[in-house]
Amino acid sequence: MPRIAYLVGKGVSHSLSPPVYRAAFAAADIDAHYELLDVDEPDLPLAASALRAPDSLGGNVTMPYKCWATEVADDVDETVRACGAANLLVPGPSGLHAHNTDALAIAELLGTVRERISKGTVLLAGAGGAAAACAWALGRVPPRELIIAARRPEAGRALARSAAESSPSTVISVVELATVDTRTTPVDLVINATPLGMLTEDEDPLPSVAFSPSMLLYDLVYRRSGPTAIQIRAAAGGALVVDGIGHLFQQAMPTFRHLTGQEPPHDVMLAALVEVVGRQPALWSADTTRAPSDAD
Repeated sequence: MPRIAYLVGKGVSHSLSPPVYRAAFAAADIDAHYELLDVDEPDLPLAASALRAPDSLGGNVTMPYKCWATEVADDVDETVRACGAANLLVPGPSGLHAHNTDALAIAELLGTVRERISKGTVLLAGAGGAAAACAWALGRVPPRELIIAARRPEAGRALARSAAESSPSTVISVVELATVDTRTTPVDLVINATPLGMLTEDEDPLPSVAFSPSMLLYDLVYRRSGPTAIQIRAAAGGALVVDGIGHLFQQAMPTFRHLTGQEPPHDVMLAALVEVVGRQPALWSADTTRAPSDAD
């Protein structure tokens, strides 16, 4: 019987995941396909039923249902407990198991630039599930100072309390997103964990940030059509960038392991992603528009 993996979310028609996982299943000789479950909140019980069905491999969960994923799960791993959010549900003998492969991917990539972060200041934009994954990952580094910029101060303060548990040595403060100005508070790493930038008409989440070659940007947002405004500004300023496509690819590695129990066919998945978007993912790169022929 063919198996099915899912992406559960709202407004997910733009997702790049289906071709990446379908290529991976074919390369691994797994009889499975990948489907989108674009659901409104009242239909979430139907999505949970699909994930628990005998033919289900499990599913990625994206905005705005990452907190729902923790509630519907029968068991959660350590990263989910720490973050309060999950982006992957996998069925097993005891029910649905929740994982946070976002957090694992972010931690791995931040670890490669640990020396540039550990003595510096990080500006984290957002206070939702994605930001919680970032805060957990930062605890693996950790930075000297963390500034959480949130549109909802109460959510920012809640995230700060959680981040303090992961990073007890880090000085943490909360500001309103609209008031951020790096001219008065220099930062070394900027993380965009808001959804701003996903649509072409979206405003820049951090328009006052002036990027320089000494800075880093980790943007969880991707657009199929090209880099976001903040990614373009960061690269133009000489900063090294992880773009949303790079993050998507990085988290697909542990996701594939959880879904299948096999090692991911890295090169096949990368080739499928590049074919769809027409450019290389940025993984600490100063070029966010690198063409497929420019691959290393």
